Amino acid sequence: MFIVGSWNIWGLNGLNKQKIAHEWAKKNNLDIFGLLETKVAAANLASVEQLLAPSTWKYCSNIHSSPTCRILVVWNSQKLNLTCIHSTPQWLTCEVTQVSSPSPIKITFIYGHNSPAARLSLWDYLTHESQSTARTPWIVLGDFNAILQASDRSGGDTNWPSYQDDFNACITESELLQVPYTGLKYSWHNGQHGDYTIQKKLDWIFGNPCLFSQWPTAHANFQPRTISDHSAMVLQLQSHNSPRRSSFKFLNAWADRMDFLPIVQESWSHPVHGNPMFKLTTKLQRLKTPLHQLHRQHTSSITSRVAQAKDAWISAQFTLDENPAQPAARAAERHLASQYMQLCKDEESFFKQKSRIQWLHLGDQNTKFFQKSLLHRQSRDYCRGWFITSIGNGSSTSLWYDYWLPNGKRFIDSHTIRTLTSTGLPWTARVSDIIIEGQWNFPWDISILHATWNSILFQPKIHTEDHCVWTGHSSGTFTIASAWELLREKRPINNMHHLLWFPGHIPRQSFILWLACLGRLQTMDRLNSVGIIEHNICILCSHHMETHEHLFFQCPTSLLIWQTVNAKANMQWPIHTWQHLISWASSVYQKKNDITHLIPKLLLSSTVYFVWHERNNRVFNNTFQSPQSIAEAIFQHVRLHITTMEHKGGIPSAVQNVWGLLPTSHNHGFPAT
Repeated sequence: MFIVGSWNIWGLNGLNKQKIAHEWAKKNNLDIFGLLETKVAAANLASVEQLLAPSTWKYCSNIHSSPTCRILVVWNSQKLNLTCIHSTPQWLTCEVTQVSSPSPIKITFIYGHNSPAARLSLWDYLTHESQSTARTPWIVLGDFNAILQASDRSGGDTNWPSYQDDFNACITESELLQVPYTGLKYSWHNGQHGDYTIQKKLDWIFGNPCLFSQWPTAHANFQPRTISDHSAMVLQLQSHNSPRRSSFKFLNAWADRMDFLPIVQESWSHPVHGNPMFKLTTKLQRLKTPLHQLHRQHTSSITSRVAQAKDAWISAQFTLDENPAQPAARAAERHLASQYMQLCKDEESFFKQKSRIQWLHLGDQNTKFFQKSLLHRQSRDYCRGWFITSIGNGSSTSLWYDYWLPNGKRFIDSHTIRTLTSTGLPWTARVSDIIIEGQWNFPWDISILHATWNSILFQPKIHTEDHCVWTGHSSGTFTIASAWELLREKRPINNMHHLLWFPGHIPRQSFILWLACLGRLQTMDRLNSVGIIEHNICILCSHHMETHEHLFFQCPTSLLIWQTVNAKANMQWPIHTWQHLISWASSVYQKKNDITHLIPKLLLSSTVYFVWHERNNRVFNNTFQSPQSIAEAIFQHVRLHITTMEHKGGIPSAVQNVWGLLPTSHNHGFPAT
């Protein structure tokens, strides 16, 4: 998910507003946001930026084109790379790429002038920029200081000056589309009371067609106003695999409601002009809206509604038990009981319809059965696509609905029911219906089916029963292993496990190394970013910010420990950053039972563990050890561990000399090689 925010904050010089802006960005998990009308002078901009976001975030603004900062853009540099393209008093355009994805996104933050004449340059820019951005996702958001139509305004002057058409013309010519949103419609309020109240939709979020092609479920939220006269905006870009909105389906439970017929009659009574078929389809389409509203009010999330109604009824029973003579308690208990029973009936009707269990009558109140029937049916439909039928005599295989064609598909997947039944064969036809005396007898009357008939090159076997073939394995036989390979999410193999979980590893040290590889140790920079501590300086060197990259092994103290240990072990490691060092070691030291691979992995995990242990001792216990003594402790710790292990094939004499090992009972007398 990629989350963008924008807010006309109406001044950012006060500490309170800076704190609220920081909390707003944190609460909404923003990856990038723009603050408009900050009114911050160039001399104060740096101090304001320090309080807005963690130290890993970066900033850009249009301060160079305006006396005060009108637009300030803030982004998380650990997730995004940003390049500023254009910057003027009214807009700031940047190109953003996510660290996890190389595809660029163009974002333009807008703060339009109050003067219609001054906004003309903004409209010209958007129109021109849309032509060069047609193939790149483009987000345009901010305070445009303009409305698209008269309904975007409430209160004030009702006239429509001609200059207000410029905004609409610009959006139309630029082929920009408004992002669907929830929340406040009117994003600006003049702060007046009574008849003097004016509200307008001045803040907008638009996207070009390429944006909606890549993120079809893009959605925005206009939040309630707090410290500004403008709403804050948050845009969420979901990934491609976001679930589609389900199609309309009529629920039988609606027909039992008292208000169902009046709703249908009211919608159906509005006249429609056209031919009879057009009238029918239009009225049916129009009826979906009130039925959707009926569903949201009474039958959506039916299971949770039943649970809530049950809790309310139970509570009412206790209230009645404590006040048996109170009429209100009696009435409330009966009302909630009736409501609960009706919801139970609606729930059962819903699951009965969904699971297609036709022989069980309502009133059995057997919802668990319906749910299990539904799950079984859904699982069966999903699994059916992984099996094809090998045709024998064709008596047990559906002609239209089973997977038996050579391409692994069904007739119903490629042709309509009208086409299939025009052959003269019923819906319930079996493959055996087109077999006569052991030979195919295809109905050739329908030309559109000729290609499918011609693709069937095998002959039926009338003395053999049909049987299923599992397509998940070349043998055609189902196995749990082959099903798992089909269902599981396949990801690239991470060779990092060679460094962590190898024969002879030390569990607590491998666990700390695992956290360090993932960047999950509670280093000073992480604690500072969430507000737990105020400083983030490394306690080992007292000069630089403590991060994973610094602690392993860019810190002078940890680097000295690492170099001393490797010198004593007569080993050489390349000089890399932490993540590159892990990648290099993962690809080089992969053998499980080779002592020359075992020792480097033990050295790495032990050094990381001892460095982290020393760091914690200095932070929490105020105790210190010299790098030389820590390196010696690591060396002796690894040496002792080696002597207690079994080594298949013996230990090379060169390794024995470095580590002071002798072919005694400690290494089970394996001879030197």
